[in-house]
Amino acid sequence: MHEVWGMAALWMGLALVAKLLLIWFRGIYAKERKIKIETEVVVGHPAGQIVRYAKEKNSDMIVIGQKGKSKIESWLPGSVSKRVATYAPCTVTIVK
Repeated sequence: MHEVWGMAALWMGLALVAKLLLIWFRGIYAKERKIKIETEVVVGHPAGQIVRYAKEKNSDMIVIGQKGKSKIESWLPGSVSKRVATYAPCTVTIVK
């Protein structure tokens, strides 16, 4: 039970960090360059939610990160990025 709460706390912490970075990016960088940024917090499997959002918003492109765990796995896309690249309705760029 403690592991579940620990993982939930970790994800909540990561979500907070991501939100703070987006606030900074929107407030300083994007405003100066007149870049439109939309944020949305959703619950569910990350790949499914990213693909759903891209379809709903008629997105032109998705940029997503990849995390390899070993030398061999570093050559392979992660499960989320692989699913997004497979099912997305638009171009997907996977970055390290």
